[in-house]
Amino acid sequence: MTFVTKLLKSSHKLTGATGKLLTMKLFLHTLFSCALLLSLPAKALTPSQAEDLAGLTAVFIYLKNDCGYGDLPNARIEKAILLFAKSNRWDMSNYDTRQMAEMNKDNYFDIKQIKLPENYKCTALARDSLPLLAYVK
Repeated sequence: MTFVTKLLKSSHKLTGATGKLLTMKLFLHTLFSCALLLSLPAKALTPSQAEDLAGLTAVFIYLKNDCGYGDLPNARIEKAILLFAKSNRWDMSNYDTRQMAEMNKDNYFDIKQIKLPENYKCTALARDSLPLLAYVK
């Protein structure tokens, strides 16, 4: 039995003003807690989620600019990124910010600096990210 259940059961055993006062306090506390939860602002992307999205965006930018996938439409890439975020139930309300653009750029340059043969790097990135485009039109 939870604490609240025990408290409710014990408050019904109390008679008179003491039982009513305890029940009223519990009710008001519960009501206040629910109101507080409903009034909390919605959370936007966490730093970890933002980093994941910036990494995915950077991969698509790299594929377009450095791997010969320049014909990939930007709108389709954006839809794929949104689909990825929605499938993870992430709030995208703060994605389109200067901070995200800076993170995208930093991740892109990080990918460029990876010391692997270009063909291998492009093939690996394409194999792991391009299938996401199959789910959007």
